Amino acid sequence: MGKFVNSVEEFFTFSKENDVQFVDFRFTDIKGTWHHVTYRYSAVNAGQFEGGLPFDGSSIDAWQPINKSDMLLIPDADSAFMDPFTADPTIIVFCDVYDIYKKQAYERCPRSIAKAALKHAESLGIADAAYFGPENEFFMFDSVTFVDNINEAGYKIDTEEGGWNSNNAYPDNYNTGHRPGTKGGYFPVAPTDSAVDIRAEMMQVLEQVGLEVILGHHEVAQGQHEIGIVFSDIIGAADNVQKYKYVVKMVAH
Repeated sequence: MGKFVNSVEEFFTFSKENDVQFVDFRFTDIKGTWHHVTYRYSAVNAGQFEGGLPFDGSSIDAWQPINKSDMLLIPDADSAFMDPFTADPTIIVFCDVYDIYKKQAYERCPRSIAKAALKHAESLGIADAAYFGPENEFFMFDSVTFVDNINEAGYKIDTEEGGWNSNNAYPDNYNTGHRPGTKGGYFPVAPTDSAVDIRAEMMQVLEQVGLEVILGHHEVAQGQHEIGIVFSDIIGAADNVQKYKYVVKMVAH
């Protein structure tokens, strides 16, 4: 748990020890969406951790206009961790975004915003550190459909835990009837809590990518869950949330 490398030099040592074939450079947009570009490990060198990697900022929502689209990803070696889902050994690296036109950290990069906020707090004498412990919760559904056309709009979700399935005849299985009632899903044991095993798998994988996991449990609503992790400094907490979302979605997927 925690960091796997502490410098650019350690990044390459760690990569060789794990027979890394690909390096996945990731950054977050202003809406919180994670983006990535994958390099062959043989194409990555130490200079890129300082000089950056070019990309097109105009293709990211709410970022750059086309005439000022050139931007740089500045990899943070300290953030590196192995991707537990790829078939080939792949290491993931968080990146800050650099504005080459203003020659400064990009003002719409969430990592840059967080660093600027901490620096501002320090300048005011308010604090020299900031720690956050977000309470992350999520839903797991068996099916999600939605439509938004000129003549219709709507959505439909489904989970076997849903009370609306009490009278459903499942063609490949029995309807066992073990479901939490409306607002009655807080802390029930299995079989009412149908996600014990998949939630445990999520917790194990979260620890593999460096998060310190505290607990996991079913939440109040049908299909709702929580996995609690230890707090961290402002950048660490933000990075951990991105890891958290990635792991939860990939395990569920």
